[in-house]
Amino acid sequence: MMQPEQQAKEVVMISGYSGTGKTTLAFKLKKKIKEGAFVTGKFDQYNSGEPLSAISQAFGELCRMIVKKGATLCKEIEDALHAELQSEVYLLTQIVPDLKEVINQETQHTKKTSNEKTSEARQLKLNYALR
Repeated sequence: MMQPEQQAKEVVMISGYSGTGKTTLAFKLKKKIKEGAFVTGKFDQYNSGEPLSAISQAFGELCRMIVKKGATLCKEIEDALHAELQSEVYLLTQIVPDLKEVINQETQHTKKTSNEKTSEARQLKLNYALR
């Protein structure tokens, strides 16, 4: 578990067969979290055709928490995302639609600059934003 004096980010993934208590375990862990954010996402066998559905759910929940904290935090996050991803921010909104509530909804996909043209550069930026 993350300690208040630490600045680390942690992700815990729980897997197992249906009916083994994964959800119960997750919510017991949630009770132990004193500071920070605890979000959940669940892969659903009936929505298995939707890529990254659990991650999208978890980040969507986080986005809703951020919006509740106010416009100042939303602006800080928007600025950080734009600084790292520039015009590629819209890619994240395709994966996490709730992100549109955090960032300026007028963010448009613009023509790529020369240093953003390679898919490797875009992937590196996306990896950085999600770290």
